[in-house]
Amino acid sequence: MKRWTVLLFSALVFAACKGEKKNTAIVAGETSGTTDSSEDQEFEPYYWDTLCGIYSGAYSDRELNINLTYVSQYNAVGYSVLNGLIRNISGKVTQTADSVKLTLSELGDHVHDGVFQLNINKRNFEVKGTWKAYSSSIPSKTFQLKKKRWLDYNEFDYEKPVTAENFLFFYEVSEDSLGYYYFKEDGSVNYEFYPTPNAFSNQEGTLQYAQGSWTIKGEYVTVYWQPNFAFPNLKSRFRIMDGRKTDPEDGYPYLEGEGRIIYPQYEGY
Repeated sequence: MKRWTVLLFSALVFAACKGEKKNTAIVAGETSGTTDSSEDQEFEPYYWDTLCGIYSGAYSDRELNINLTYVSQYNAVGYSVLNGLIRNISGKVTQTADSVKLTLSELGDHVHDGVFQLNINKRNFEVKGTWKAYSSSIPSKTFQLKKKRWLDYNEFDYEKPVTAENFLFFYEVSEDSLGYYYFKEDGSVNYEFYPTPNAFSNQEGTLQYAQGSWTIKGEYVTVYWQPNFAFPNLKSRFRIMDGRKTDPEDGYPYLEGEGRIIYPQYEGY
């Protein structure tokens, strides 16, 4: 009877030791970096608000702008601007020692909606990104973005030539014979217009709207519009003209194209 008791006790001890070794191996695996969860890792304190802002760059032959309006250690919210279309995006945040990864999903109620993956360098805010459509028939995209510097209107000098850097100083609010243009830092533009010049001058009739996205290269501003009555071709190209070169006293910069002249609207012009 004692012999059976000893054998049973030995078997239990052997099983317990074997189980302890197995558990120890699992813990060792977790602490040696085999897990891919960033939640268990410790990083230096980071000011998440510094990630908020507008990121811009080439997207095939167009320009993509992503405005991050809220970023925390776990979540991010913002919107994208492309081809005149503005789409809300939101999703999760993870990080490494050097970068922050954002997985941001569009709502899914538009044929061209999908998911952005943004890897943002913590120091210089350069972005390597991908976009994958929800639809398998739409090809994925890769792109690179850079964070825009916020405009300081104290730096405004209307004596300087119009460039990509100071374009908004001149044309943030501008007008033609039918209505007003509102160019924005996030790459979007809104046009509020009346059907006829007479209606615009008298502020009568039904005010109409057009939404687009703009980009500037050299001396040309290109606007991609969503479907609207004013620009049915959905793409407009305006040349930056500078009347100050021929008439330093009374000349002013303006945009010309689509049979229109767009005047800057600020004090002095």
